[in-house]
Amino acid sequence: MEGLDILPAGPNPPNPSELLGSDGMRELLDLAKNHYDLVILDTPPVLPVTDAAILASQVDGVVFITAHGQATFDAVARSKTQLENVGAKILGVILNRVPVSKRSGNSYYYYEGYGSSEVPERTLQK
Repeated sequence: MEGLDILPAGPNPPNPSELLGSDGMRELLDLAKNHYDLVILDTPPVLPVTDAAILASQVDGVVFITAHGQATFDAVARSKTQLENVGAKILGVILNRVPVSKRSGNSYYYYEGYGSSEVPERTLQK
């Protein structure tokens, strides 16, 4: 794709959190911000490791991504709190792997409770 550059992570270092929080990483992010219109960083999940939280404190915003039926409400809430604790600006949420409704004739639909303030279950499952 023209105009798309990718910088792969490479092999796992022995101390990823130190590397991600280093002056060198901040310099790399500053260089990328000055050179590109949009810089996207893909991180591991928030709860098991500190990578996402470390990077979230250094970027302009975070898009929170979770898979339907994979994370509990409490895990998502803890992840959100952890990101907020480092000053992350959460721009939005992507819920992927949402099953297609068998009642719908197309592949796009809204959950019946869309816009409702009530959460029917304490999980992200319908």
